Amino acid sequence: SSIHLEITTKNDSSKDGSFLLVSSRSEPRTTEFEDKRRAQEFIPSMPRRRKPKGLSLLNPICYYKQMNILLLNGSPAKPSHTSATLRVLAGFFEEDGHECDTLDLADYNLPVNNPVYHADAMQSTNQVVKDFATRVKRANIVVLGTPLYHGSFSGLLKSSLDNLDGDAFYNKKVILVANASGARASMQAAQHLVVVPRTMGGLVYNRLIGTCKADFEVNEGVYQLVSEEIISRCKTIVGSDLATS
Repeated sequence: SSIHLEITTKNDSSKDGSFLLVSSRSEPRTTEFEDKRRAQEFIPSMPRRRKPKGLSLLNPICYYKQMNILLLNGSPAKPSHTSATLRVLAGFFEEDGHECDTLDLADYNLPVNNPVYHADAMQSTNQVVKDFATRVKRANIVVLGTPLYHGSFSGLLKSSLDNLDGDAFYNKKVILVANASGARASMQAAQHLVVVPRTMGGLVYNRLIGTCKADFEVNEGVYQLVSEEIISRCKTIVGSDLATS
């Protein structure tokens, strides 16, 4: 029997983004495949400008979802190594058709958290807190970026996250980015930080992006990530199942 590709699309205005269902099948179509196909008919279409990753006859069903990526820069430094890495990650996500929202927490003017609103940040009387909670809720993937300060991650990042609900990261994928003077030291910041998103219900990705001063160059007063190894690592993480499942 012949093998061919079938693309099934349906329009939808869902706020969660768009999907594309791509399947390969043989003729005649089996009853089991028909059942699976009918069960997925609600999936709206991904714009045809992009081709889903992993399409092959060995991978017959591939879903592509446009993700909302929230990148939180927990470094107060100007210029910032952490910010430079987040820019590279955001660029790769955007190339793959995802929507990125980057927040420099030092400029965001979040208050010291009020424990009264730990159960529901949207009840806060501070509009900045409400806006922050809304942006986190909208995100499918959260990237937490931090420098190493006094042997741990930044207080700025922790103070900002303390404004959120206790389960604000529930079922969200989380990527950790850490920077220190030495590459090994960046692992220390990440090891301390990982407990926080996990406690908040996040699904922390098992590959860290750790950088050091040697990975950057200064260009017109702004740090630029130049390490081919780190850039490749960023690209690999973005292109993994993390952003396509």
